[in-house]
Amino acid sequence: MDDRLDCALKPRVNSMNILLVGLLAAVLWLGLGAGAGAEKLPSLGERSGSPIITSQARQLGDEFMREARRQLVFVRDPLLLAYVRALGSRVSASVDGDSDVFKFHLVRSGEVNAFAVPGGHVVLYTTLILETESEGELASVVAHEIAHLVQRHPTRALVRAQGRELSAGAGMLVAVLLGGQAGAATVAATSAMAAGDRLRYSRAFEQEADNVGLDLLASAGYDPHSAVDFLHRLQRRSRVQGLSPPEYLLTHPLSSRRVAEVRSRIARYAKVTEGHGSDFAHARARISALFEPNPEVAADYFPKPSRE
Repeated sequence: MDDRLDCALKPRVNSMNILLVGLLAAVLWLGLGAGAGAEKLPSLGERSGSPIITSQARQLGDEFMREARRQLVFVRDPLLLAYVRALGSRVSASVDGDSDVFKFHLVRSGEVNAFAVPGGHVVLYTTLILETESEGELASVVAHEIAHLVQRHPTRALVRAQGRELSAGAGMLVAVLLGGQAGAATVAATSAMAAGDRLRYSRAFEQEADNVGLDLLASAGYDPHSAVDFLHRLQRRSRVQGLSPPEYLLTHPLSSRRVAEVRSRIARYAKVTEGHGSDFAHARARISALFEPNPEVAADYFPKPSRE
């Protein structure tokens, strides 16, 4: 079935619908938590040696993705999937161990977002690709999500949740995996202590993912400045237009302290001049052609002919 028809037939959902996935995750929470407790996890600020995927994490990730496929519209276009997977492979190539453990997916959505799931899954949204202005910016998001998995943030959040009531543990898991409206709604329903604990650790997770992600980005040959450029532009656009922050900024909060830390770390890297990236331009154009109903809007994403 043509992707355009397939997507048109499936209902569009927002982040609140994915709470069903949180319920599924809660069923597996105790099992994964017990396994994670036996695993030697890196402490906050300590680099993990390799993206070890435990059997419990793989089980949770696979179950999560099966349910997510019922809730979200996954893109099956072979050209777009080939591009996303090639980009993911390039960014993850410098990860210690087997980088083939990562699996990259694309979801059709009007939200600007991305998230990582235990078991090595990285999910990108189509509108995220449309909002990036260079392959380096898109690669910075991919690197950040891979960093969450390398540092085993979802598993560590589950370990932190052990000993609390099951609803609080499930709330932390949903917030870590999806964030945004779903995470906020679930955390609001749990105790203030659990919410505060999640906030403190999510900030630490973001700092770790920034640091590890920038290393991955630079090792892959991209300009690390792309990371903060993209986040700043999203934040600035939402302020100018008077809109709510994009979903990505809700799931990955951008405080002034975080920006300062990223800028300080970026200063250690050499400036990289990136090419225009024809594959990136073609991917944006294809997304627009397949999923944008307004031809005039779609045309804006097609590569412009050179005037040279």
